[in-house]
Amino acid sequence: MSFGKIKSIGTGTITVYTAEAPTAPQGGAAGGNGGPAGSPMPLPSGSPPAAGEGPSAAGSPGGGQPQQSFTSETVTLTVNAETKLVSVSMTNGKRTETAITLSELKAGDVIQYVLKSGSKIAESITLTDTGSGGNDQTS
Repeated sequence: MSFGKIKSIGTGTITVYTAEAPTAPQGGAAGGNGGPAGSPMPLPSGSPPAAGEGPSAAGSPGGGQPQQSFTSETVTLTVNAETKLVSVSMTNGKRTETAITLSELKAGDVIQYVLKSGSKIAESITLTDTGSGGNDQTS
């Protein structure tokens, strides 16, 4: 499974910016307790954001996921009738999957995708609602 940020959508295609590979924290003199495999993510410099603030606060209620960064490199995915398109949202702590169409995606959306082996044909594309953080109050 790969992550991408939609750059553009064409007829049967989606062009996405590829996600940067997360970098493992360096096990150096700063922490000294354990190697890269067991080390926590390094904290950004400066004051930590207050509860509920910061760029990833809405998408990671426990603070366990770093914000995803994307490169300027793009890849074009082919979407066909066999491609599974779903939107995943969290409502009151419950995961909900809803089938969507290509026309419901837009530039700037962050997606997860799986390609068919040896091709650029998307087997599945998942749009994740990162805006609610599991506290959707519209219901």
